[in-house]
Amino acid sequence: MNVATFGLVFEMKKNIELIAFGYVAGMGLQHGYMEDIIVHPKFQKRGIGQALVKKLLQEAEQFGLEIVTLTYDSKHTSFYSESGFTPCSGGLWRKKD
Repeated sequence: MNVATFGLVFEMKKNIELIAFGYVAGMGLQHGYMEDIIVHPKFQKRGIGQALVKKLLQEAEQFGLEIVTLTYDSKHTSFYSESGFTPCSGGLWRKKD
């Protein structure tokens, strides 16, 4: 499985702090799945999330992926639309207890 992972690290004084993380997992075909896009709360609203998504999509393209999908809460629709994703419907399967 191909995986493109990118994390942003910010150095403050002598401490190193992870401020953003995300990855795209590919199945070795044309399709990949973006997941775990996370930006530390004190670094949000600075364009870091969009830069992270853009970098991940560039890496996915280099791996040969032609389609990248993701799922997200509807409150994040504008973020992902501005990042180049087209909102669409999908489905969810969940194991029954």
